[in-house]
Amino acid sequence: MINIGIGIPFGQRSAGIDPQAKIAFDSLQSAGFTTPQGITGINAAFKTIKTIYGTSDITTAISFFGDPSLAYQIGAGSGTTLGQAIRTLPNIIDPTRATDAVQTTAASQPLLLTHTTGQNYWFGVNVAGNYVGTSATVTAATQLDVVAYVIASPAHVNSTTIISNDGTARNFVFNCVDVSAGTLQLRAGTPFTSYNSTVGVGNFNNYSGWIRATYNQNGINGDVTFYTSSDSPTTNYNSLNWTQLGSIVTSASTGLQTGTSSIQVGANNTTNNFQGKISRATISNSIGGAPVVDFNPNQYNPSASQTQWTSSTGEVWTINTGTATTGYKGVLVDRTLSMADGIDDRLSASLSGNAIRTQYFAHRAFSSSSGWWGLMQAGGAFAQAFSYNSSKYNFYQQGALDGPFGDNVSGVNSRLRVSGSIGGTGTNWIPFQNGVDVSNSGANIGNLVQYAVLSLFSRSTATLFDNGILNSYIVAQNADTLTQRTSVQNYLRQINKLI
Repeated sequence: MINIGIGIPFGQRSAGIDPQAKIAFDSLQSAGFTTPQGITGINAAFKTIKTIYGTSDITTAISFFGDPSLAYQIGAGSGTTLGQAIRTLPNIIDPTRATDAVQTTAASQPLLLTHTTGQNYWFGVNVAGNYVGTSATVTAATQLDVVAYVIASPAHVNSTTIISNDGTARNFVFNCVDVSAGTLQLRAGTPFTSYNSTVGVGNFNNYSGWIRATYNQNGINGDVTFYTSSDSPTTNYNSLNWTQLGSIVTSASTGLQTGTSSIQVGANNTTNNFQGKISRATISNSIGGAPVVDFNPNQYNPSASQTQWTSSTGEVWTINTGTATTGYKGVLVDRTLSMADGIDDRLSASLSGNAIRTQYFAHRAFSSSSGWWGLMQAGGAFAQAFSYNSSKYNFYQQGALDGPFGDNVSGVNSRLRVSGSIGGTGTNWIPFQNGVDVSNSGANIGNLVQYAVLSLFSRSTATLFDNGILNSYIVAQNADTLTQRTSVQNYLRQINKLI
């Protein structure tokens, strides 16, 4: 059993389904929402919140609870989000669906990255600087075996790198060189030669499956063979069933070069970037041999680090998101999440009531430019609002700035408590405050005004858009006690895999 907060169990729970959880789940199903964790996840959320607040009616404590890992409604999307946008983030405690956060404009729907238990993956966005890299090197001399499981997005327009060890001292580049035909390519050998598959996998856009390239030094030639496998991404590496793709490709070579440049998944020298999902990539220095480099996102542990993890083969992988201040970013997906581009993405809900005392969220900022991700508003006045600018969180009450606070955010009278991260460069997804009240420099500006609008990822005026990830978002109707604040924060840390 895992304990969250103070005396609040999370994990094994008493038998039975909470009646309100069942009503909420049924309403989500009837409205066409996807519920990744099913009734079990909804039930766990309801029981946890009710226990924390000591209530039999969740609506007396919470007015909004949204999290894409619990439920979402897919949108039409457009452009880079075509077929993978979130249209509605439901308020799971509201079975009437009257207070769901919705975006009906396809072009402004945030990106939705779904997740299946046990299948973490890195999502690439085909933007320079977005990749996962390691300083490990490849010393293969006469044989090389490169394997990857990919799900390509539908919007590739040029060649795309899957994994590479290329630079001033290079060993190989494995990519798709012709997207329309799905022609695979291994660049390797001495001289550095492009070996193209004689048969493609078909249109690489939306391609899903295992791909493989092997290099064998055969006398004065280098022989390259390509393979595919339709086995599931969770199939044991040693049990994959391979089908040869086309014929062996041969070119004169004196052997493989020794690559001392960094290995990059989803890029070649930080460019020629992949768009889509890569859930595994391995390198062996003998054909059919054990991997000497293993890119396995299932080994990622966000509670230890949100930007790095150490592979079972010893190399350290680092997630890179580039320097752009807008646009989607390459991310490691270990739970269903939603991402806004900092340009026009937003969700909005009608959520009227009296003064809100406490809000909780798990947020990750990619850009240090000004952006908003949560705003309670009545008319033109803020009730409570949150923004991120220049590596600091800003908190507003009744339209007045009560901050910024850098890595500490606390509104005096609102009892604002945060479970999330300070985002920006190199400090993403780090939980802070942990239930300890932090003094601030802002004034005690009294009770909060009534509110009528909840805006996520932007201001309600559709300006100053957030470039980041917003997962859990909870609006409490109470001036929570320290025990309650600590328990809710630890619950959010638990479901966001921060502990």
